[in-house]
Amino acid sequence: MPVYEYRCSECKKIFRKLVRPTELDKIPVCTLCGAENARRVMSRFVRMRGEEEALDDLASKMDGVNENDPRVMRDVVRELGDEMGEDFTEEEMAELMSPEDPSGPPVYDLDSTE
Repeated sequence: MPVYEYRCSECKKIFRKLVRPTELDKIPVCTLCGAENARRVMSRFVRMRGEEEALDDLASKMDGVNENDPRVMRDVVRELGDEMGEDFTEEEMAELMSPEDPSGPPVYDLDSTE
């Protein structure tokens, strides 16, 4: 059963109502003020993007980005996290953006042929 949005003519508020197919011709009662003169309005909808489309979009935004600017890269990492459904705390972002600790784990160059 679809959920429709209506605007009440009395209180001017928008409310949602689950409508059975047999009730499509009936004017719903406002759930906020009880008035019986609401009009159906065009609802917004969401189109879900796939992971590949989101990553392609982000990659196109990376063109011309200064990879050596920590502020820019922090924004890129935050946006990537948003696209992938990850919420980074400020502490995690600071840790990600801090200079590498020379005493930390080794960093391997995966592109190296050695």
